[in-house]
Amino acid sequence: MLHARAIRSGAVVSLTLLVAGCAGPRDFVRPGVSWAETQEIAGACWDIAQDQVRSGRSSDGAIAGGAAANLGAGAIRGVARSKAKNRLAIACMRERGFVGTTVSSQERDVLRGPDGPERQALVEAIHARGDSDD
Repeated sequence: MLHARAIRSGAVVSLTLLVAGCAGPRDFVRPGVSWAETQEIAGACWDIAQDQVRSGRSSDGAIAGGAAANLGAGAIRGVARSKAKNRLAIACMRERGFVGTTVSSQERDVLRGPDGPERQALVEAIHARGDSDD
């Protein structure tokens, strides 16, 4: 159980959710929330998204009811489900006040580092800019 959670956290929540059609990974920030807290919240959002897609309750209409069965080959279905999970996880993070954006490697190092004035200033600047396009 703990191992699975660690894998999910590393794979999903490095909080680099890959967005369908997006050039690269996305980092999420919210003032007053540490990197570790962000990872916990993102893990919960990922679980919610995964449950919604698995059960066909995707509120964004990407995978609803029997629509997934009509997509054809398994690979296409898998891609559609992955995109739906990403959209739902991103929506979940936004609902919790996070802003998602693509950041430079230097910014990513600061964001994932210890809390301090430099990290908080960067988080506030990114949050003020708002979401980057998905």
